[in-house]
Amino acid sequence: MSWNAGRLLLTGSGICDLATGAALVTAPAWVFAVLRLPALPEESWILMRWLGVFVGCVGFAGVWPNFAPARHAAAAEITTVARLAVAGFLAVAVCGNALPSAWLLVGTFDAIVALAQLAFRARGDYA
Repeated sequence: MSWNAGRLLLTGSGICDLATGAALVTAPAWVFAVLRLPALPEESWILMRWLGVFVGCVGFAGVWPNFAPARHAAAAEITTVARLAVAGFLAVAVCGNALPSAWLLVGTFDAIVALAQLAFRARGDYA
């Protein structure tokens, strides 16, 4: 397996998502404080933990191809779709005042990574 920018991005963002997902599952209040998001009542933490499972799964999808190299293209496509969906959802939710604007940081990160993955895919980095 040869490394290129697309595979490095897929792996690096996957590791970040695995760590964020694990942190959301184990310490949601800490994650919200680090991201400077408004604190949620303790009874809402279960939903953030569930969100952490999703984020961790997206991260796993980005890391797994390092153990199964033939999966790079599929992993890049799956994580690109998930990131674009998250970015779109957060943009709509923030514009509709359903979430505070601090969530745009998460959506912007996901959109940038997804667009970069699309560019790397077009270049053939995941072949």
